[in-house]
Amino acid sequence: MVSLSLNGDFHPAIKIRLIIGNEKFELMSAEISEKVIQLFVDIIGFIDRSQVTEQTDFIHDFKIIDDDLTCFVMQIKWQFNLQATQEDWDHITTIKQIVDLIVQRSSLR
Repeated sequence: MVSLSLNGDFHPAIKIRLIIGNEKFELMSAEISEKVIQLFVDIIGFIDRSQVTEQTDFIHDFKIIDDDLTCFVMQIKWQFNLQATQEDWDHITTIKQIVDLIVQRSSLR
């Protein structure tokens, strides 16, 4: 088991291992960030990729409705095999916070 503290910015070279079904993946945190951003853009549908960064506050910057956020969260959980509670999500408002959660939870497996 590896423990990782994410009190500040994480290094883009941090590598995590994901196991989805029988497939194993290794992703760098920068790749995770890009995948999360692309999922956000694809699911929301009306936002251009150039408008989204890790600091994007997906609720306040774009006034996203609850149904779209629910779809986005469900895709994040499915794509990254992420086990997170409602309490985990309650304080997450930015793309970076989602990436941090994915990296943190993946390092605990």
